[in-house]
Amino acid sequence: MYEVFIRNDIVKYEERSEALKAAKDATLASDGRITVTVTDGVETLSYRDGKLVAYTYETRRDGGGRDRDLDGDEKPEGLDEE
Repeated sequence: MYEVFIRNDIVKYEERSEALKAAKDATLASDGRITVTVTDGVETLSYRDGKLVAYTYETRRDGGGRDRDLDGDEKPEGLDEE
């Protein structure tokens, strides 16, 4: 699920491509930055004048996918102590 934030309005889209097109189109029609955000908060894109001006992809998130607690006993695969 993707959300497009336009000032105080939030419009939700199932497809990433639909959300990005809506953001581009909205920035062509308005004066200001439009933000497209994946609802899990991992990816954020900002558009102005129909062009991408900022892109953020969070690679380190608590409790998510590849990031595990490496401070404990768990070690990344393939890392041997010598």
